[in-house]
Amino acid sequence: MGYKIANILLFNLYAGHNADDISYGSNTWQIKNYEELSQVVYALFLGYKSKRKVFHSGNTIVLLAGTGNILLDLLKAPFIIYKLVQSRKIKTAITYEQVFLWWFVILLKSLTRCRIILLPNTLPAMMYKISKKSLSNRLPIWLEKVLRRISSFLVDIVIIPKTSGQYKNWLLNDWVFKKKVRIIAKVIEGIPPPGFFQAIQKQKKMVVEKDNCFRLLCVSRLRKEKLVEDALRCLNEIIKTEQSVCLHIIGEGSDREYFVSKAEELKITSYVRFHGYMPLMDIVPFYAKCDVYISTLTGSALREAAIYGMPVVAYEMDWVKDSFQHGVTYMGVEPYNYKLLAKTILLIKNDANLANELAVNINRLGMEHWSLQNIECSYKDILLR
Repeated sequence: MGYKIANILLFNLYAGHNADDISYGSNTWQIKNYEELSQVVYALFLGYKSKRKVFHSGNTIVLLAGTGNILLDLLKAPFIIYKLVQSRKIKTAITYEQVFLWWFVILLKSLTRCRIILLPNTLPAMMYKISKKSLSNRLPIWLEKVLRRISSFLVDIVIIPKTSGQYKNWLLNDWVFKKKVRIIAKVIEGIPPPGFFQAIQKQKKMVVEKDNCFRLLCVSRLRKEKLVEDALRCLNEIIKTEQSVCLHIIGEGSDREYFVSKAEELKITSYVRFHGYMPLMDIVPFYAKCDVYISTLTGSALREAAIYGMPVVAYEMDWVKDSFQHGVTYMGVEPYNYKLLAKTILLIKNDANLANELAVNINRLGMEHWSLQNIECSYKDILLR
C-alpha cells in the first residue's frame, strides 16, 4: 500500500507483558509492528507502574502512566488520553479494553474527532463461564456487563481477524456491534515481534540432539481459567503408558502455586518442569526440542507454535476449531476431555509420518495467517476511511 497515517495511539489499562522491556527480543516489541501502518506509534499503558515513564524505540513511543493506585489511574485516564490525542493530533486510537473503555474515551468522543477502534482479545461470556469472575477481577459481573454495553456505543469500529471463531458470532449477533464490525485478513495483535521470525530461522539451522524422552510443551499464563490443570492431568494419563516423558510449562501467573501443588497431588512432579515467564525469543529452542505442543486454552502462544511448525493437540474451542483443520493442521480434541487429549498425544508419538505432516501443514498455515506479509492490505480500508 505504501501509505501510512501520521500516527496511531494504542491504549489499554494493563500491558499484558513486561512493558519495561522494549529490547529487540521482548514481547513489547510486538507493538512495533504497527510501524507498518503508522509514521509514529504511541503505546499508552494506563495502569502500568514504572520508574521510567517513557521508552523510545525507533518510531514507537511507549508511555507508562500508572501510579500503582488503580482508582487513581482510572480517574486520571481520560485526561491523560485526551491530552496526548490533542498534543499529537492523533486521529486513530486502538484498544482491546472493553470494561473501562467508555470512561477512557468520554473526553475524546465529546471534544475530538479521534476514531476509537476496538480489537477485543477476550470473549466475555466464555471467561465468565470458565473463571466465574469478571474481566476486571474487581467489579461484579452484572456491573461489568453494564459498563461494557456503554462502551459498545462509544466505539466507532470493531476489527477482528477472519480466524476469530466465536468472537465473530458474538459481535455479529450484537445489535450495537454488528454495524461496526470489520473483518480483516489478519490483525497485528496476532503477529509476533519481528525478531521471533529471525530466531526461528536461526534455530532451524542448528542441530538439536534429542534423547529418548518424549517432550511436551505448554505455554500459558498460570491461571485456572487457562485450563493448565488439564495439561497436568493429561500428563498423568500419559505416564500410565509412557514413562519417558516430560512436560515443559512456560508462563507465570497468580495460580502458579496451585498448579505446583496439583502436580504434587498427582505425584507427577518429576515429570513436570515449571520454567516461569520467558521472553518469546527464549521459548524458540523449546519448539525445537519438544515433540508435541499442548493447547488447552491459549491464543498467541498457539499461533507462535504454529509459525514454528510443531505438531499441536488442542481442545476444539472458539477460534481454534475455525482456524485449524483436524487431522491436517492439528489434532482437535473434545474440550475438557484430558484423557482423550492424552490418547491423541500418544497417537502422534507412535506415528512419525503423522507428526511430520502436522508440523509441515501448521507451519504453512501459521505463516499465511500470522506473519506481517500483506498486513497493510488488511488495514487499508480502515485507515483510509
